[in-house]
Amino acid sequence: MLILALTGIWLWWPRNGAFLPGLRWRRTAHTTTNLHHLFGFWISIPLAVVSFTGVYLGFPQTARQAMSSIAPMTPQGSRPGFGAIARGTKAQS
Repeated sequence: MLILALTGIWLWWPRNGAFLPGLRWRRTAHTTTNLHHLFGFWISIPLAVVSFTGVYLGFPQTARQAMSSIAPMTPQGSRPGFGAIARGTKAQS
């Protein structure tokens, strides 16, 4: 989803480099094309942000390794009491 959002922004980007004219409403006979063009750009920005954070949540070890190349990170320690309830129960038949 992140790749789709980023490639959508890349495909939307005006070829002549003029960013602001690409955000303007164009009065044409093809209103649906213009809506798709504008709405697709504005929705792809939050979609890319949500997708990027989803990658971090979905693959925490890989994301921590990637982030440690940018900023030093301490290893994540074990949490005290995690799973204590499940260890103390007995299986019922």
